[in-house]
Amino acid sequence: MKSYYKGLLICGLGLSLMAGQVQADTLSDLNTQKANLTQQIQEAQTASTSKTASVGVTILKEDQSGTSMMQQYIVSPASVTREANGSYTVLLTILHPEYWQEFKVNGADVTLVSDNQVSFTVSDITALQTCYVHVAAPALNYEGKYTTYMSFDSTAAASLAQSSSTANLDELNKQLEEVNQKIADETAKASTTTTTSTTSSSQETTTKATTESTTKSSKESTSESKASSNQGMVWILSLIIAFLGLSGLAYWWKKRS
Repeated sequence: MKSYYKGLLICGLGLSLMAGQVQADTLSDLNTQKANLTQQIQEAQTASTSKTASVGVTILKEDQSGTSMMQQYIVSPASVTREANGSYTVLLTILHPEYWQEFKVNGADVTLVSDNQVSFTVSDITALQTCYVHVAAPALNYEGKYTTYMSFDSTAAASLAQSSSTANLDELNKQLEEVNQKIADETAKASTTTTTSTTSSSQETTTKATTESTTKSSKESTSESKASSNQGMVWILSLIIAFLGLSGLAYWWKKRS
């Protein structure tokens, strides 16, 4: 019986250790993921800071068949700053600013920064930007309103765009939040498993002690019963011997008389 309960206890402890090892491995993997994500977030935060570069600008005709006359009235390259929010601020120098009556990029008026510089914001530096211009040159007896397309140098634009794409902080923070939740769940699970294991071992120990106590009581009861039975037999034998002794004494007395 003792061997049986000892075996149960050993098996229970073994299973608990195995479960604990699995949970430890899971927590280790999750902590590794957390460390990697934290590093990626730090790198993304660094990459998400403003970055400025000189980017070539080409103005295309409305049908995009070639370079527009507008190209002669701008200075390339332009200064392009990738902002922390992922947008791009373009600082463009224009020539003969007195000719420019109206200038819009993607439907929004540009901002006049100085006499010959304008700025505007675009969301995708790698895409074509739609421009609307109104030019009036009285000295040349010329006035025109037309639509053109602004294209930024693909290599420089791609470099800025690639830097921006690494700053996907929302997605990285979301992944980190999920990993932190899993770590909390696994930690709680490990705590529950330890408590259950302790309770189970305690119950097995209590059961073992109860069984051993019952067995011991049963043995003691049997021993007491045997002792009581033996004592009864002694009394009976004593009475028989006493009776025989008295009978013999009476016979002897009678014969003597």
